Amino acid sequence: MYLKPVQPDALVPVTFDEFCSHNYFQGCSMALTRAAADKFLNHWSDILPHDWLIALLSSHDGKFWFINKPLFHYRTHSQNTIGVPKGKKGEEWVRLKFAEDMLDTLETIKQTWPEEYYENDIYQKRSKFCAEHIQALKSRNTWQLIKENTNPVYGELKTKRARMMDLVFSLFK
Repeated sequence: MYLKPVQPDALVPVTFDEFCSHNYFQGCSMALTRAAADKFLNHWSDILPHDWLIALLSSHDGKFWFINKPLFHYRTHSQNTIGVPKGKKGEEWVRLKFAEDMLDTLETIKQTWPEEYYENDIYQKRSKFCAEHIQALKSRNTWQLIKENTNPVYGELKTKRARMMDLVFSLFK
């Protein structure tokens, strides 16, 4: 689900920077140009899910768009291979997932466009934040999580509600 407000039926560009923290679209909903498919095949990596990698590679050149109109019905079922684990493990998984995904995305950027990665300090800042955030969640360091709210990367990574839930998670060991 795309997180920005968009008019129904609008054709919307999605920026490279937006894909650094989230994957918004399923591979089954994508239509690719030959150039995008070739780029994916030439830069294939198993660090990210294929749909996220396609979006990242396509958006890097400013060529990722979506139509804000439902074109198919997506359903989940008991045999899905991707999903949230159940119980306490699931709660920790949810808390860690976004930061781990951002680290994977940044690693893909570093491998695919190393000069760009090292020239833009935002990538190092995001990597540093995610590593510290993962550690704060795993150690349930409430004070560190409170302090992280001053870091703009936290706002890119999670909504205010999700940041509050991180604090609740840290308090109940």
